[in-house]
Formats: sequence, structure tokens, C-alpha cells
Amino acid sequence: VEWLDLGTPEAMWIFEVEDFGPLVVAIDSHGNNLFLDVQKKVEENRQKIYQKLGLSL
Repeated sequence: VEWLDLGTPEAMWIFEVEDFGPLVVAIDSHGNNLFLDVQKKVEENRQKIYQKLGLSL
């Protein structure tokens, strides 16, 4: 661990791993959440499709 004096969440944690990917970073430094954004868009599209097909939710 480097910079532990900044606190546990802000410290830089260094790991040596093998076969550890690929990974997707879901939350950026602005608080945007990729998984929630995609889930929201899918739900919006699903509602539009259901309306076009005359189906109820």
C-alpha cells in the first residue's frame, strides 16, 4: 500500500495477480455508474417496444 496516510479508500493499493481480467470499471470519478446507466436505457427501450407492440408491462 502506498500513500496510506491519505486514508484507506484514497490509498494506492498495489496487487500482483495473474489471469485477472478483463474488467469493467463501473463507476467513474464523477459518480456515473455504467451498469445503472445501461439498465436505465434498457428499461426505457423495453417500454417503447412494449408500447409499439401493444403489450402491457
